[in-house]
Amino acid sequence: MRYFIIIRGPAGVGKSTISQNLSERLKAYRVSFDKVMSDNGIDKVEGGCIQLNNFIKADDIVLPEVLDKIATQIVIFDGCFYYRDQIEDLLKRIPAKSYVFNLKAGIDECIARDTKRTGFEGLGNQRVKGVYQLVSRFDYGVNVETSGRTVNEIVSEILSYLPKKQ
Repeated sequence: MRYFIIIRGPAGVGKSTISQNLSERLKAYRVSFDKVMSDNGIDKVEGGCIQLNNFIKADDIVLPEVLDKIATQIVIFDGCFYYRDQIEDLLKRIPAKSYVFNLKAGIDECIARDTKRTGFEGLGNQRVKGVYQLVSRFDYGVNVETSGRTVNEIVSEILSYLPKKQ
């Protein structure tokens, strides 16, 4: 079955960890918007946040490969997605069923998780708070609480919403 998944939420909520685990379990192709934007120099903050047009550029960059991959495997996107228009751009341009999951945790937990990141430096309290406010302006898709839960519990909940293999 052809479908794609969007994992969205604030910085420090666990998007990358959850989407990585989910992609391994589903043998899915994973797209990290943070990496795409950083690798292409379009992650610049202007006016207090990254502008929508840069997120749409990221969509443009990943879509050729995603459209090829989705013919044979599930695709998982992870990112903050603090613009509804970016989500809707992907939904409109990818001819497959979609599932959107909105990961949730309190701001204090997101800040604490950011300080414990391994492999790269955290964003810092002010940036985490800023992204949290942007992402929290709206919910989109199924809300999944991450506070006090293990990765396996969260992934199992997400899997419960997805089609079973045939």
